[in-house]
Parts: sequence; structure tokens; C-alpha cells
Amino acid sequence: MIGWGAVAHAGGFEVAQQSAVAGGTGHASTARPGDPAAAWFDPAALADDGGLRVALGAAVAAVTVRAEWAEGDAVSDNALGTPPHLYASWSGHHVLAGVAANTAFAGGARWPDDSALRFESQETSPRFFRVAPFVGGRVGKLQVAGGLHVDTGGLGIRKATDHVTEEGTATIALRATGVGADASVYVAATEALSVGLSWKGRTRLPLAGEVDFDVPAPFAPALPDQTVSADWTLPDRLALGAAWTGASWRVLADVVYTAWSVNDALVLDFADPATDDVTQQNDWRDSVAVRGGGEVDVSWATLRLGGYAETAPSPVTTLGPSSPDGPRVGGTLGVGACLSDVFRVDAFGEVLRVLPRTSTAPNGPPAATYQGLAGVGGLTVALEL
Repeated sequence: MIGWGAVAHAGGFEVAQQSAVAGGTGHASTARPGDPAAAWFDPAALADDGGLRVALGAAVAAVTVRAEWAEGDAVSDNALGTPPHLYASWSGHHVLAGVAANTAFAGGARWPDDSALRFESQETSPRFFRVAPFVGGRVGKLQVAGGLHVDTGGLGIRKATDHVTEEGTATIALRATGVGADASVYVAATEALSVGLSWKGRTRLPLAGEVDFDVPAPFAPALPDQTVSADWTLPDRLALGAAWTGASWRVLADVVYTAWSVNDALVLDFADPATDDVTQQNDWRDSVAVRGGGEVDVSWATLRLGGYAETAPSPVTTLGPSSPDGPRVGGTLGVGACLSDVFRVDAFGEVLRVLPRTSTAPNGPPAATYQGLAGVGGLTVALEL
């Protein structure tokens, strides 16, 4: 009577849009020198005695996901998202200290309440905010940094329940806070070439919250409102980047590996023994993204162009309305300008395509094909003293 689809988007809820500077070059920035957003991409790059650096910004995304099957189709009506980011660091005398604060994971899918997908999912909404303080230093050409991160946030799930002649709804709200570790290395190999390596460790999240069942009276004794818990893990992320810098131009490239296979299954543990616990087999796979782009300084402005491709963590055997993920390709454009010796503003735009895939999962419409399209824009302002 109550089956649960996968409750999150796999790669679809990792937020790549963490800086308008990086956004213009396909979100490749692991080896970028001197940028305040290195507090997120590779903190070791800031151990250059560069003084105080602060950046503040946000990205806005409009996402549409379409599901099509033999008997019909459905289009998601996702709301706009505004993941913020704040980066601050100070480096001097060969030492470094700083913090990155951002929405590291966010996403979800919201389908019309009357769609044929409603018994699998009406809405999923994972969102986790990360605060990551770090320290570091420099010895010769080698720059290193390390620290901890704290992830806090929640996961919302809403779906219709089928009771033969009537329908009900189930709404779950889960929350958690967890801690992980980070480390990074940066080397300016030559005046033109720099290399960065960044590792962000996994975060175990002991999710806990409540479930609200709104069901017909005969089914209420087996489905009372109650508490519910689950264990979930945000994945390790390993990024290797290189940057080649000329007199008025830069070319950047990143390869990013994300260990989504830490989540093979999700077990929803309901407190009331009258309600059966639910195990959802996810079978997620690790993903790889290749990101790159270039920028050129023209008069008072910096112009940027980039793109990327990323594999899908969720296999077609678990593909469904609450995890309509697929391989992604995207293109980006950006522009920035120094408004004074210490103040800079940057903006970017992006088009992202989730490539179509056909599900073989036992739940949901048979042989449904899922695909998506997103438009993203962002702005970052930075101060360097």
C-alpha cells in the first residue's frame, strides 16, 4: 500500500554553482589562483600571503523536468532556488585561515498533485547548508590547507497513498546535522601553470523527523502520525584541477569524482510498530564530471566561456519521478569587472541539459523517459584588501 520511490536526486542535488567567477568557466576553479571562492574550490590556493579576501553571492535556477510514457506525460513545476555563498579568508606570513559557507546540496522535484506519478512522488526537497572553516600555510611552492565542515539541513518528502477506492497523503520532514573533514593542495608549478587537488570528506547524517499521514479512517490505525528516522550520507568529493595563465587570458580544467555509492539503500524507520519500515534500494554509482573553460581580459572587463559533462549516479533500474536524474551537459557564459582596486563584481549564465533516459524500475509508469532543462544565473561581489 505504501511504496516509496528514491527520495533524492542523486547527482541532481549537488550544487555546482558556487561562484560567478567559476560559473563562467564551466565551474572549473580548483586551480584558479587568487580568487576568494577558492575557499570552497581549493582553500590551499589562498595560502599566498594575499591578505583579506571576502566574496558574497547567490545563484538562481529555473528547472523543468519532463516524464513521458505510453499513456501520458507530466511536467514538474519546480520553484526557483537561490543557494547563497559567503567566503572569507586571510593569508599572510605564510599562514592561512578562512571559512566557506554555502548551500552545498539542494534540489528536488515537484510534480502536479494530480499527475499519474503522485503515488511514487509528489515532491522531494533535499537542502543542506555547509559551514567549512579551514587553516593552511605555504612552504616554498607547496600550499596546503585542511579543516572540518558542518552540514545541517533537511529532506522533505510528499506522496499520495493508494487505498483502493480512496487516496491519502504522506508527508515526511527529516532533519540532521553532521561533520566531515576537508583537505587541499595547491602548487604554482611555473608562472603559467598551477595545479590544485581538493578533497571534501563524506558526512554521515542521522536523519530524524516526523511523518504526517492523512488517510481514510479505516487505515488510520496502521498509519498514525509519528516520528521517523533514517541514516543518510553526503558523499566524498575529489577534484583535480589545472590552470594555464597568460598575460591577459586563463584556461582552466577540472575533473571531479563524487562517491555517491555511499548510499546503496535508504531505510525509513517508523517509530510505531504498526507501521512497516521501508527499505528503498538506490544502487547509486559514483559520478565523474569534466569541467573547463577560458577567460580573457578585454579593457575593463573579463569575458568567460565554459562547459561541462557529468555522468549520472542513479542507474535506470532505480530511475523514477523522485530521482529523474541523467547524464548532464551544460554551457556557461560569464563577465566580470573590477570597479576599484579592491572591489569586483562578476556574473554568469548557464544552460543545463539532463539527457533523456528510460526507466526500467518496477515502480512508476513502465518504460517512462525522464529528461530535464535548467537555466541558471548568478552574481558574486568580492572585496580584496
